[in-house]
Amino acid sequence: MSDPDERNDPPRPFMEHICALRDSVLGMAASWVLCVIVAGVFSPQINKWIFGPAETCEGISMARPISCPKCNRPYAVSEKVNYCLDCGALLNPEAKDKPAPRKVTCVYCEAKYVEPNIPNFCGVCGREIPRDPGAKGAEAGKDGEEAKPVQHEPVRHVSIEGLDLTSGFDAIIMIALWGGTALSFPFLMFYLLKFVFPALTRREKNSILFCLGAGTAFFAVGAWMAYAKTLPVVVKVFLSFADWVNLPVYTVKADGYIRIVLKTILAFGIALQLPLLVFVLGWIGVISSSTLRHYRRLAIVVIFVLGMVLTPPDPMSQILMALPMVLLYELCIWLIKLREIATGRGS
Repeated sequence: MSDPDERNDPPRPFMEHICALRDSVLGMAASWVLCVIVAGVFSPQINKWIFGPAETCEGISMARPISCPKCNRPYAVSEKVNYCLDCGALLNPEAKDKPAPRKVTCVYCEAKYVEPNIPNFCGVCGREIPRDPGAKGAEAGKDGEEAKPVQHEPVRHVSIEGLDLTSGFDAIIMIALWGGTALSFPFLMFYLLKFVFPALTRREKNSILFCLGAGTAFFAVGAWMAYAKTLPVVVKVFLSFADWVNLPVYTVKADGYIRIVLKTILAFGIALQLPLLVFVLGWIGVISSSTLRHYRRLAIVVIFVLGMVLTPPDPMSQILMALPMVLLYELCIWLIKLREIATGRGS
């Protein structure tokens, strides 16, 4: 059985190392350029994916609101209605085969309402509107309880649009650079390791491969947390701040929104690499579990400061980044302690 600490790279001339380094650098540069081009070509699809967090916020559309051709009532694209709620006009041509909504007319003032927007009380004259014959209202007829009016909150239309002539080009450049760099990471690591691996032992190679695999998994988890959990909250918080200071936002610059999304995803992915770095340093004996416990309070403060710096300026995104890092820090302490006990370094 071969020694895991044995080196299998025979001595080579200095110029041969230089040529190997040149080949690796050229391969990394070519991979990065190719991935940037690919990301730029697919920027429309990537841009649609980037708009996903905003689409989960109620009342936000990715384009100008559509209007009913008969009564001009506006609708957000995200509402996905087939018929106008006021006049019953067809909005979606693909829904011709679907039954039209039921209409109700107030018997007192002849105000018209369309399902599902039928209130219990008329908004014009205030009289009760019966939905079924003999009923006082939608909720009437149940144990003699009186019907209560239905409150319909108005839909807020916020669109994300390009407001400059170069907005589309700027979006392509941002998506190509950020997306191409992320896409080229496996190829960059391949050429780097191709140059470094011959000088390493089998044990060192396995350690590096483990760190690369774990780092990729942690980055993916951080990106998912940012995209699915943090960014929708960030959008809602920023809109709430704008409403609070009486500066309601109805149009958002697309390039600014794309920049926030890309930076937040990258920040979460990089932030979750820090606990992995702490674990590796403790695993090889550079730091001990007792040292990590001693500086636990300072580490928590540093983590929250990093969360404040790396995330958009709202407390929710800072907390959503900091809490997983604190939990992973505690997990590192226990794993390093078990390692110390197993190797005889622990007390």
